[in-house]
Amino acid sequence: MLEDAPYIVRAPVALLTGIISLWIILAGISTQAVLGMTANLLPETMAWALGIFMTTPICFLAIPAFLSAIVGVAGLPFSLPPLIYSTFLSLWPKQQNEYSFPRDLVPFLQDAFTFVKEAVGTLWKYFIFPLPSASNESSPWIGWLLLREPCKYYPPLESQTKKGDNQFPEEKWIYINGVATTKAIADANRIILFRMFGRPIHLLHNPSDTILLDLFECLAGKTGLFNWGEIEPREMLKEELRKSLHEAKQNGIKKIVLVAHSQGTIITSNALTDLGKEDDTKALMQELVEVYNFANCAHQTPADYVKYLENISNGGDVVAWLGHLFPKALKPYWEDKSGKSLSISGKGVIEPRLWGHLLNSHYLFQMSFGKYPESLLVKDYMQTNQKVQVVNKLSTVDRH
Repeated sequence: MLEDAPYIVRAPVALLTGIISLWIILAGISTQAVLGMTANLLPETMAWALGIFMTTPICFLAIPAFLSAIVGVAGLPFSLPPLIYSTFLSLWPKQQNEYSFPRDLVPFLQDAFTFVKEAVGTLWKYFIFPLPSASNESSPWIGWLLLREPCKYYPPLESQTKKGDNQFPEEKWIYINGVATTKAIADANRIILFRMFGRPIHLLHNPSDTILLDLFECLAGKTGLFNWGEIEPREMLKEELRKSLHEAKQNGIKKIVLVAHSQGTIITSNALTDLGKEDDTKALMQELVEVYNFANCAHQTPADYVKYLENISNGGDVVAWLGHLFPKALKPYWEDKSGKSLSISGKGVIEPRLWGHLLNSHYLFQMSFGKYPESLLVKDYMQTNQKVQVVNKLSTVDRH
């Protein structure tokens, strides 16, 4: 609406509409809570009225709305066991079936100490700002703790390729992670992706700079108001995707699949938008690239730039309300600094009664148990003999 207006006008408008939109999102997630508690028996207009009421100070200082938002990230209590399990998968140093007691009591205690150390370090990185220098794989634990993990592209884990029996050599899958995701957690996520879909998973690691700064980077990537933080992983993804596309024919690649989650959907969408300005690259994307966005919170997602694009969201995921689930009638009024309205295209797959935002606990595990049946990930890619067994088999996977 304001694309032709001067920047001095567009920037304040983008900031104002962003603030108003955050209030709408809070009302929306509160409405989901109302619908859930009433088993969807209330008319939607009445549920929205109650949801809006929950965001006002008169309703216990809006505490119910903020609690709904917290559940919209952390999920309902029944999702706690998979969350705990996935934490062990991420941070426990060995396979969980390698111990024989009492013989291995001492190694078990050593691994337990390592787990606690890694868990404490992960919590530290969530809340304590890192030093600007990047750590590396040879850095000691204290260096990893204090320094920022590098923004880096990683090939598939050795365990996904060492057997030399990749059944899908003509496909290349790349995972782009979201906020507050350390390398260890990102690796655990791509272990799950590998077990579910049988394809080796490359990683574009978007490192965490604490939850607070990660959210600031999301704001920068979504509104364009601040060119900081989100730019590095976007440029790295563009470079890798451009190279993969232009070398696809000589490398025998016929399909490139991007799996993005949370902040990763912003990075991916912005990278696709930029690459869409390159005619030759755009043509290759339209021929080869498929995109699967979990909890898409981007501002512009151009489905027509790729062969296929799908947005997968839980109705009770507060982050998905930033983009994919934002009320359709209001999307034209949320503008970024360029004056472009919120626009999320592509196929939508929504589980309206599911809550939570975490990729493994609230999406992948749920998918393995039969949710999102309309997704092409389920229809075309999921390993049919593992739909029920995938979670049980994760503990036997090599983490290297």
